[in-house]
Amino acid sequence: MPPSSDKSAPTATAPIRFGPPPTPLIGLDAVAGHSALRGFLGERRRAGRLPHALLFLGPKGVGKRTLAQALAADHFCRNGGGCGECADCGALLRGNHPGVVTVAPLEGKSAISIEQVQLLSRELSLSAADERGRVTLLLGADRMTLAAQDALLKTLEEPRPGNVLVLTASRGDAVLPTIRSRCQRFALLPLTNEEMATVAHRLGLAPAIPLEVAAGCPGVLVEWGAPLVDRLRRGVAKLLAEERGREDLAKWIALLYEEQPDEVEPAQVRARARLLLRLTSSLVRDAVVLRASGGTATIRNLDQTEQLHAISHRPEWIDASDALGRLARAHDRIEGNVDAASALLCALQPAADEAARVGEA
Repeated sequence: MPPSSDKSAPTATAPIRFGPPPTPLIGLDAVAGHSALRGFLGERRRAGRLPHALLFLGPKGVGKRTLAQALAADHFCRNGGGCGECADCGALLRGNHPGVVTVAPLEGKSAISIEQVQLLSRELSLSAADERGRVTLLLGADRMTLAAQDALLKTLEEPRPGNVLVLTASRGDAVLPTIRSRCQRFALLPLTNEEMATVAHRLGLAPAIPLEVAAGCPGVLVEWGAPLVDRLRRGVAKLLAEERGREDLAKWIALLYEEQPDEVEPAQVRARARLLLRLTSSLVRDAVVLRASGGTATIRNLDQTEQLHAISHRPEWIDASDALGRLARAHDRIEGNVDAASALLCALQPAADEAARVGEA
């Protein structure tokens, strides 16, 4: 949310949306879960002792961005607590508050570039437009290029008073140790089922998938709550449970293009491939747990128990370490613009994965 009048300000991917309707508040009190961390941040904010740099770590969709936004709302709200009604909250909701800057991968890009970080550093070197300082949200710090991370170090080493920089990352190991060491780090844990139910109620969701499938991540619940995703989940479960054969690729392709536009863009295909891979990981995780424990107490895809039993006895999923390695390599191939169907096939078939590894060597 850079000031619209400053052409040198970092560009955000989109205005940030605050507050899960119908909840009117948009501050820390409006966030479901993470109660201890919310309490700590609220106390530090009220005392004027927020760290100059914070790093929120946690799985995709767990609420890192939501918490960062809520902290900014608490900081600037004239009535305190992110009332959602004052002029400052209105500016936050519109995405044009002069005290808040957002940096994230630009539309169509997978990484935060060095140019974006250089623009950010230039912005942070200037006096804040708001007398209460500036809050910068760097969303996806683990998606900065190495050059961008190096460029950020000086800003972290020589922070200007009045600036609070909040970084979010799903993969802490993808953030340079020198950056991590200069931030106060907080690990966000998955929400409980009760907290997830609260999120669903606030958002007016009637999820097509069981709450457990979202693994305590509200963002996943929102993303996966559509009936199409549940149909894809069931299709993936059926495919994983079947004996491997020549039709595997055709079945992946059918799932890749189900309900896709006639002229589908490559980025849309990659997004669907990432979704299918995440669904696969969720099901394989359950199959591994089921095989190891023999019980269903911690199974997420409980409605797919019959398929999970079949998956747990498929030879390609028995070796959990090998299976996880194939899934990780399939993800890297999709991110590397390898043909999406071929990358998924490598996750499914050890032989295809080995052939691809030989070709990549």
